[in-house]
Amino acid sequence: MRKLGMLVVTFVMILTATGSHAQNYNWLSEQAPGSVTQGALDKQVEALLKLFSSLSGSGFVNTAALHQVGGVDVRATFVGAPVPEEFKDIIPTVQDPLEGADFVPFAFLHGNIGLPANFEAYARFMTLNIKGDPGGNVTLLGGGLKYGILRGNISMPDLTVIAGYQTILIPEDFDFGTVSTLSLKAYLSKKFVFITLYGGGGIDRTSLKLKLDKIPLPPSLFNEKYDVNYPQGTVGFTLSPLPLLNINADANFGAFTSFSVGASLSVR
Repeated sequence: MRKLGMLVVTFVMILTATGSHAQNYNWLSEQAPGSVTQGALDKQVEALLKLFSSLSGSGFVNTAALHQVGGVDVRATFVGAPVPEEFKDIIPTVQDPLEGADFVPFAFLHGNIGLPANFEAYARFMTLNIKGDPGGNVTLLGGGLKYGILRGNISMPDLTVIAGYQTILIPEDFDFGTVSTLSLKAYLSKKFVFITLYGGGGIDRTSLKLKLDKIPLPPSLFNEKYDVNYPQGTVGFTLSPLPLLNINADANFGAFTSFSVGASLSVR
């Protein structure tokens, strides 16, 4: 029965590598089959998917300008989201995974390389060892393409569109099989000597699929698949204190408000 709690708690575990708040690993494990309704569970899972969309859908850019062919950029990004009160106690009869969580952090590595014909490819990566029963490594892998609609100059901004995909690779013993996010976004930026201003937004569609055969309670209590569409906007700035070094910060607005900071080495 303890594995049932991992259905949603694992999302919070993935996103809280620093252990910044207490977590209830038995979330539903000690509840009677009829104590949680389908609607309440749906609402809780969808809240967690929105949180994941907010964090994984952030940190895509520190500028809309693309690299020249063969140009590279390697960036470390930290994203965090304060948890609004309405998402902390969705199911009154049990302690929800977000209950008592005031801030959820998330960190990953991000790389870009310039391609011909105004394209750029990117990839992102994160891995985290989850302790407990079940345990194992949870890994985020993602990638996609950017296309430059406008290349900036003295009077014009850069305008770039992004299509991306990311997925979480999860140990076999966990109750859900796949978690994935499709993203479609557009960003504008304008460079002014040592500072670049950027902004944009788009939509992230995050999906979760359960392994119903691994859940000890009646499968009729659960949907097999959840999908959440999450619109999000971004505004931020990048400082370039040294020729190859960039430091950026931005705010991302949706159902959750998240913030990200990053540092990158860039050869354009």
